[in-house]
Amino acid sequence: IPNGSKLAITGKNGSGKTTFLKIIAGICQSFSGTIIWAPQAKIGYYAQEHENLDFTKTIIEEVLQNETEKHSSARTILGSLNIRGDKIYQRIETLSLGERSKVALAKIICSDANVLVLDEPTNHLEISAREAIEEALATYQGTIIFVSHDWYFLNKVATDVKEVRGEATNFVC
Repeated sequence: IPNGSKLAITGKNGSGKTTFLKIIAGICQSFSGTIIWAPQAKIGYYAQEHENLDFTKTIIEEVLQNETEKHSSARTILGSLNIRGDKIYQRIETLSLGERSKVALAKIICSDANVLVLDEPTNHLEISAREAIEEALATYQGTIIFVSHDWYFLNKVATDVKEVRGEATNFVC
């Protein structure tokens, strides 16, 4: 996958798209084969079920991950996703699915990742948040590999599309 590409993975539900993303993100290691990343690649993974969020933390704690020097940019990103003011001090466990999605996206955008692996990043988002994410990802300079059923989003962001065919019956992570 060339540096700076925005590769969309499509296919039917149950075809193995999420498992594929977990394999390339290094979350699932029970597979045969080899994945080789460039030495400078830093992978950031967005899980559609938000399992990579710490529900006991506040929004700002989770997004910053102890990198307090990024506080201003984190607030800007959260603000573009309609999370503003004192809302950033609310605990993740109290948030709706849409708000958790926004926090997970802000967290990955604020990280030092230069390869974003995104599993259904627009699920649970209202139109204004989807538009903000589309804009941010369309202009993102790093590499993005993502799964989405949202064809509008795909057409706005993807530079290449690959389809998974068949069913993933041989592996689960």
